[in-house]
Amino acid sequence: MLSLVQITDSHLFADPHGRLKGVSTLDSLQALIQHCQLRHPDPDLVLATGDLSHDGSAASYRHFASALDCLSAPVLWIPGNHDDVSIMQRQLSGDNFSAERCRQAQGWNIIMLDTAVSGEEWGFLSVEELAFLDEMLANWPEYPALIGLHHPPVAVGSSWLDNIGLSNADEFFDVLDRHRQVRTAVFGHVHQAFETRYRGIHLLASPSSCIQFKPNEDAFMLDDAPAGYRWLRLHESGRIETGVDFA
Repeated sequence: MLSLVQITDSHLFADPHGRLKGVSTLDSLQALIQHCQLRHPDPDLVLATGDLSHDGSAASYRHFASALDCLSAPVLWIPGNHDDVSIMQRQLSGDNFSAERCRQAQGWNIIMLDTAVSGEEWGFLSVEELAFLDEMLANWPEYPALIGLHHPPVAVGSSWLDNIGLSNADEFFDVLDRHRQVRTAVFGHVHQAFETRYRGIHLLASPSSCIQFKPNEDAFMLDDAPAGYRWLRLHESGRIETGVDFA
């Protein structure tokens, strides 16, 4: 069994006291990690699915790395629309952090995709990224697969969020249709727990480690839900156990 924790949308600042909508994002992340240590103390892998920084600063990524250090688990990360990927690559490397985007572990194939578009809130998978996904799935057809991305590939029921999701989601699912071993895709960006099935794929969003967006609203609105993260237990049979914990 492969034990995963998904942490997303921490929106850290260079200033460790920086606040987003009144919330100290670093304090919130640190409290969430402490909660995770108690409930899920030894994950095999952490998936950090973008918007780790709010200002794209080197210091914000150092804060993120420091906060997660106590989990002592490998961390695979991808950028979100607020991130600066070139700075991430310099700051989130070595020790437990890796920009590696495909890893096989305990009978599963974990594939991380970059959906970020510079200067835009919506996401897009380039031709090269789709080819990478196709190749990584073709290389390990015997392993059930989990895909990690930042932007949602389906509507989540809030029109303002649905307008800034993955803009070429049909192309993403067309690739998955050719590889029937894909079991699930996890994503961030929407700052809320979300779960659905589409074209045979179990789709899961995690809450943010700071502020949450109120579900099913046409315009931006904050929710009063606390910071959260998703845990997953992936069995070699392809069975998935998952849930969301709030700090």
